[in-house]
Amino acid sequence: MEIIITILSSAVISSIVTALLAPHVNWGIEKKKIKLQNQKELICNLRTLLDKKDFSREDFRDTQIYSQIRPFLSEGIIKKNRIIYCIYTKGNWGLDKFRHKNLN
Repeated sequence: MEIIITILSSAVISSIVTALLAPHVNWGIEKKKIKLQNQKELICNLRTLLDKKDFSREDFRDTQIYSQIRPFLSEGIIKKNRIIYCIYTKGNWGLDKFRHKNLN
């Protein structure tokens, strides 16, 4: 009789643990699938953009795709692609001004 109670209690405990842990495990798997799908879409969009005939590096830095791939780039590449340029603007009172922009 004790053996039957032990077997039943261990079965109940293991089913409770399984019921509590299974959704978390499934959600972890789904998160990885979603992340992988998003990365595939990003790479596909990047390839499409790079295949355009009028592609320029300066315009590429202003795109949403660049800001999405930037976390995956090394610091050396980011520093190499960072540019500082001046935009010439005319002031309100006829004074000439230079405004500096730093693109990351």
